Amino acid sequence: MIVVTEFPHPSRPGYYGQTLAARTRDAATLVVDTLIPEGDGYPAASDAAVVDYIEARCSPADVSLLKELCEPALDSADPVAYLAELETSRPEEFTWLLQFTYHGYYSSNLVLAALNRQGYDYHGAPQPFGYGIDTEPPVPGARRGTFIKTSEVKNVATNR
Repeated sequence: MIVVTEFPHPSRPGYYGQTLAARTRDAATLVVDTLIPEGDGYPAASDAAVVDYIEARCSPADVSLLKELCEPALDSADPVAYLAELETSRPEEFTWLLQFTYHGYYSSNLVLAALNRQGYDYHGAPQPFGYGIDTEPPVPGARRGTFIKTSEVKNVATNR
């Protein structure tokens, strides 16, 4: 069963600047690296400073949830199996954790550089490069449809 849940961007409304306990930080590092391992020219999530991103944006309640979700992974013999079970048993919390990880990963300059090396013309936010704007407005190639001038419109019932 696939559960799709959407959440607002996890950095709501900004930086909280919490400090994770060492065990929670180690657990979060294990979890994000399990979710996004190194490969195919892309860095592991921990190398992309995803845990720093999460830590800076965690509210006090988020820190508590992060501890609850991640620390059992340290005691698990198989972190992949632990996360698969977490996804099944607590889909909303797993989605929160996954989206937080993705936001941190794809905001990393290391990942943006890897995307560019792979041939993607991606530069993150639209500035400073902006978006390409056509100087000429698009015009349809063939004329379609008709219109009646407002002054020529007649009431069907009265024919006036």
